[in-house]
Amino acid sequence: MSIVDAVSHLGDILVALPDDLIDCTYAGKELAKLTKWFEIFQDKSKVFPTILSNLGKNYVDIIHQLDLFNGVIAKKDFITSGARISDILTDTIGALPENEKKSVPVPHINPDQFEKFVTGFLRESTKD
Repeated sequence: MSIVDAVSHLGDILVALPDDLIDCTYAGKELAKLTKWFEIFQDKSKVFPTILSNLGKNYVDIIHQLDLFNGVIAKKDFITSGARISDILTDTIGALPENEKKSVPVPHINPDQFEKFVTGFLRESTKD
């Protein structure tokens, strides 16, 4: 699987997150802020050129983040793995819009592994 395919597949997952986590009290407001960031994945005519352009500029960092992700996921460190995914997305589709980063609280961490992953992702993607 290529990096473009992997990021595109990840985008499909992220676009579904708001529906999948509709009852999650930990991710509600934060996920709503990220929804706009994920919209690019719904327009394949924009997402592929954006990924390819950013891949050319950020290739070394993307590969480094993928290596870091593999290491933390192997250790079942889901908070850090969420943060690495956020870094990979920032390098491939661009940063979360500035107006969406403001005052995003990090929710209480639920012991469930998926919620830890989402928490790490939310923390990293919304930091200044």
